[in-house]
Amino acid sequence: MNDETARSWGIDDIVIGSSARSWLNRKNLLPSKWGLDQYHAEKIKNANIRLTLMYSPASVLSLAPNPLDGLAEVRLVVIDANAFEHPKLTREENIATMLHEIGHVFDDMQPKQSLVDALKAGNYNATTRSPVQRENAADDFAREAGFGQHIASSLRKFVEIHPEKFANAGIDERIRRMEAETT
Repeated sequence: MNDETARSWGIDDIVIGSSARSWLNRKNLLPSKWGLDQYHAEKIKNANIRLTLMYSPASVLSLAPNPLDGLAEVRLVVIDANAFEHPKLTREENIATMLHEIGHVFDDMQPKQSLVDALKAGNYNATTRSPVQRENAADDFAREAGFGQHIASSLRKFVEIHPEKFANAGIDERIRRMEAETT
């Protein structure tokens, strides 16, 4: 029996690794402090999502004892602690970023129609999901959890902090979309 089955489950149980738990606690970023409603907490739990940290350029995560024991499939979201240390980012923007990354898991879990099935059904406009569609779906999870405005503000800051990665029309559209949907 692992720790999760020995006691009642809490949203902080998605965090694996004592250093990750300690770091998130110091930053007031433990999932229990995100202000998620029960629906979103249960959705994350039921998807077997786990969250941990890495420190760039690389880090080692020891999973002893294995906190994933008894789970058939786990979706591990790894965030770069150094990226979350930037002084321009607020606590809410960091939470929004983590929820965005968790949103990618839910997007990946959605059933997809194969191109062959689409053509058989006569849907000749079927294409694979674009990177923009994937980012929008992840943004939507953060927005639905109440962090849409923080996705927009964090993206604005990422453009300023890392223009080589974030300064593009797709980011501008995501910002406009989150601002429009949160007003």
